[in-house]
Amino acid sequence: MKIIKNKKIFILILFLTIIWYGAIFIPPIAYKSDFISKKTGGAVICFFSNVCHQQEQRSFKIHGVQLAVCSRCTGLYTGFFAGVIFYPFLSGKFKFKKLLIAGAVLLFLEFIFSHLYMFNSSNTIRFLTGLLPGFVVANIFISAAYEITKNKR
Repeated sequence: MKIIKNKKIFILILFLTIIWYGAIFIPPIAYKSDFISKKTGGAVICFFSNVCHQQEQRSFKIHGVQLAVCSRCTGLYTGFFAGVIFYPFLSGKFKFKKLLIAGAVLLFLEFIFSHLYMFNSSNTIRFLTGLLPGFVVANIFISAAYEITKNKR
């Protein structure tokens, strides 16, 4: 495990990532429980509509209720969440720029081929093509945050 350069920055990023990632699951929880109001679920859906198309047929559902984002965004956010969690273990062990390019190419090809109707992309494929770019972006983001804060001191 790599020593975290700035624990405060890492904990802040981890905390914000948990909130963001957890929020995509609020609508199904809100609509199926008395714990969180349905208005809260609606507010979360409204918030995420600024960053995602939220097409129902391209979104995962839990107990028949759509997540706050589409399957591709769910993959990106899941990858980002995993990237933050595993950053202390993997930082410096991979060429993240090359992985980002590979992930972006896969994401782009899936997007183009499905929009050109060369194949019918499933939600699972959309989710999977989002994982690698999300994972890599998390690692690049944390490294950049360290560099920015290092220069501020």
